[in-house]
Amino acid sequence: MGTGVGSGNNTMLEKKDRISELPNEILVSILNRLSMEEATRTSVLSRRWKKLPTMSFMARHSLELVWNTSGTTGNWDFSGNTDKWDFVEWVDRILALRSSTTKKASVTLGDLAIRYDLNRSFQKYIDGWVSFACEKGVKRLELDFSGSTEKKGILVPYGFPQVEKICTMSKPCGSPTSFYSLKELRLIDLNVSGEVLEHFLSNSPFLERLFVDRSQSLINLKVGSSSSSLNLKCLGIRLCYGMRSLKISAPNLVSFRYDGYMKYLFFENVPILSELSLGDIAPYFISYDANRLFGHLSQLRKLKLDMDLSVFSNVASNFYNEPQTFLKLNNLGQLEMVISSEHNLCLLWTCALVKAAPFLRRFAIEMTFETDDVWREDVCDHALTDLPAVPEDYEKELLKVIRCSHPFLEVVELTGFTGNPNTVELASHLLEIAISLKEIIIRTTKDETARKSAEQLRARISPGVNLVIL
Repeated sequence: MGTGVGSGNNTMLEKKDRISELPNEILVSILNRLSMEEATRTSVLSRRWKKLPTMSFMARHSLELVWNTSGTTGNWDFSGNTDKWDFVEWVDRILALRSSTTKKASVTLGDLAIRYDLNRSFQKYIDGWVSFACEKGVKRLELDFSGSTEKKGILVPYGFPQVEKICTMSKPCGSPTSFYSLKELRLIDLNVSGEVLEHFLSNSPFLERLFVDRSQSLINLKVGSSSSSLNLKCLGIRLCYGMRSLKISAPNLVSFRYDGYMKYLFFENVPILSELSLGDIAPYFISYDANRLFGHLSQLRKLKLDMDLSVFSNVASNFYNEPQTFLKLNNLGQLEMVISSEHNLCLLWTCALVKAAPFLRRFAIEMTFETDDVWREDVCDHALTDLPAVPEDYEKELLKVIRCSHPFLEVVELTGFTGNPNTVELASHLLEIAISLKEIIIRTTKDETARKSAEQLRARISPGVNLVIL
């Protein structure tokens, strides 16, 4: 801001920094509304401003201690090649300062997130951070030790403290158990046992969201019991390849995601579970145990299956050898599939799932293909009549299983449409059975053949149906 001061023919523009005249409390309040990186940039303005970002950091309800590739975090400078010890030291300094600030000003800490590529070499330091989170009674704790500087498997991951150690940690005054106030726990790229997770579920009555990713020591997990009243609403377990069994009894569970291998999966009491996502090897359940799975989950409203080539090929092969009718999913409104297939592998078995959901309104499938065959321009001239790659002996039985008249399917999305016979066959069948279809969205691959094949489908579309080709 400025005011003009005239003196004869000369005019002087006096600039005044009125923002810096504000008291520290207001300036810190302003900085609290910025990200830490943005707040840090203000430290170069003056000697006074140099201290303000740290004051802001100490006053925040949430601490997000993240490796910053731009090179600055707080008032400490880092470069992309800085040793992990520098990051560990920085976190220790921040938590120590925060502890002293909390004691003086009674500043509460709600969230603590620490993200950096760390391993068991830093066990005692990370244990201290976990103890700090326990002592402060955080409501959300995230430890994400996935990194890009080392290949996984070379060093042993950090091991989360065992139950005995957790029970000895200091806790806030009035808390009956450690982590009593915890609402969300995210543990990524570290080892945590089923016993520890069960301890959290039993002793953190407000826990609503639990996510575990890439734990080598998670083998068996029992989520609740028939008599429990867990508050858990969202559960996610990814790529814990040592996992053997998972039993879930959670009356408030709404969303469950599982990616990876599992020998035994049991649902006992999940009356309002409405969203299920299976990825990696987990969708193989569809091949040999779908009806037992669906029998417990008839209330599902959204189902997502993410299949790589090996899983999709196995499921497809088993289905074509013995076509099966899936149990009804009468509440399912959205079905999403992400698949990796081959150009000559039939995709029609996916329609058996569409048929199993008589009130389905949206079906989306994203397709990628393992081989990049070069198809001639004349492929599109025959694509609508070529037979799918299904063993001839099973073709009639397959069509019998997937054929239906679907009165509620309104939106179909096909992503990765190549124009090859299998993608055209799938699109044509969906157009045939979806008698109430309002819109079909086809996202083609970049080649012109795919787009031409998609355009040919217009002849099969009923009036009033919107065809979008992208």
